[in-house]
Amino acid sequence: MNRFHFNFILIYAMIYLTNSNIDGFRLKRFVGGRAALAGEYKYQVQLRLFDENNPETSSYYNCTGALISRELVLTSVGCVYDKIEKKIRDPSKYLIVTGTILNENSFEDEHTRRVKAIEVHPNQTRIYPYPHDIALLLLDEPFNEANNEIEPIQMISKHEFDEVIRKYETCHSSGWGHTKYYETGAFSDTLQSVNIQIMNQDQCNLYGPPEGTICAGAADVSACRGDGGAPLVCGGKLTGIAFYGFNYYYTDMCIEGHITDFYVDLIYHRDWIDQTISKLFFGDFSNDNINIRLFI
Repeated sequence: MNRFHFNFILIYAMIYLTNSNIDGFRLKRFVGGRAALAGEYKYQVQLRLFDENNPETSSYYNCTGALISRELVLTSVGCVYDKIEKKIRDPSKYLIVTGTILNENSFEDEHTRRVKAIEVHPNQTRIYPYPHDIALLLLDEPFNEANNEIEPIQMISKHEFDEVIRKYETCHSSGWGHTKYYETGAFSDTLQSVNIQIMNQDQCNLYGPPEGTICAGAADVSACRGDGGAPLVCGGKLTGIAFYGFNYYYTDMCIEGHITDFYVDLIYHRDWIDQTISKLFFGDFSNDNINIRLFI
């Protein structure tokens, strides 16, 4: 275990054991969520892995993410990393599903796409927890603009984010992960949503998270196993992406009583996002044509 990883765990544990309330931010912890309504989160996607024994007809839920254009998905690096092979999976192993709140193995073709390319942040150098835990997926073809069940989400601006912090606005996150503490086995059948608030950055830094991290949470709710890549949405804008599973990596389940959830800060990583989109579509790092593809 490297020093970064050990220090992160140590700080996390020390704060939890010594302080049960920081400025009203209760240190107890999608557990505690509600079922999403059909059409409520039209940008939400499932990252499903094809069943190797029956890849033509079967897939299973692996992670979630957010559609930022008709052909681009933001998610967590952990969602595309193979822990056994210790490498990023081949794009062909993934099926992207959107336009539904149900986690099932039967979808209409208009709600599915294959993955053409995967790009991960170049400074992502450690495994669990990942600094810069962000990946961009290019789909094999855009989702149809005429499909009103699917709608990309805009990313938040610095000014909009500052207003969220100043007004202490409620944000939300959503995913198909486990819904009970200590739960193992199958993920949720229905998309779950939780209301959370962003923690003051000075308080967040007390937990020693990787750079470019947002801390967010609320009493008795938690992102859990299967919620990696979950979108953090504030003021109707995509603000962050849930880290892949620090709270449950070692036990393979979600444990009651953790402190806060960690999200990748998209404002901090916006330059990389823009440059990577340019690379995927135009073969270089010129940002001149980004607005052609990105849902700004």
